[in-house]
Amino acid sequence: MPNTPKKKNQNTVEKNILIHDKLNYQSHESNELSNLLNTLINKKKSIENNKEFKLNLTTKKNDNENNISNEIIKNNEINMYKRMISESIQKKFYNFSHYVGKQCNLRIKLAPDGTLLSVTAISGDYDLCQAAIIAAKLAKIPKPPNSDIYEIFKNTILNFSPQ
Repeated sequence: MPNTPKKKNQNTVEKNILIHDKLNYQSHESNELSNLLNTLINKKKSIENNKEFKLNLTTKKNDNENNISNEIIKNNEINMYKRMISESIQKKFYNFSHYVGKQCNLRIKLAPDGTLLSVTAISGDYDLCQAAIIAAKLAKIPKPPNSDIYEIFKNTILNFSPQ
């Protein structure tokens, strides 16, 4: 009989060790699982942040493309209005052939409706400048297409050089 209690004790100890090992194993598995879940969550957040960054980058790129397109349109409007002013003055400019090879710079000031407020010679051939001033005063300058174009041309310098 003395052997029996020893076996019971030994079995209990072995069971306790097994239970302890099993709990440690489960705890270890739980920690690994928790670490794995945290890693996945962090990766997901990182991917979402990268998507946000890419979206912002794409938006900025599109904004830049829009700005470039707007600049091209604005430059076209500027050139078109400059051509309209030039053509309206050229219609009133006579004897081009007398001034070939000469140059004149005029400062013109316009009202928002295109009315010429003032015109003055800044530099260049005196005779050409006088003829250009007369032509500018006689010309019917068209109204600027918008306020941005008006702001550019309300006080500007025009170069005359008949060819």
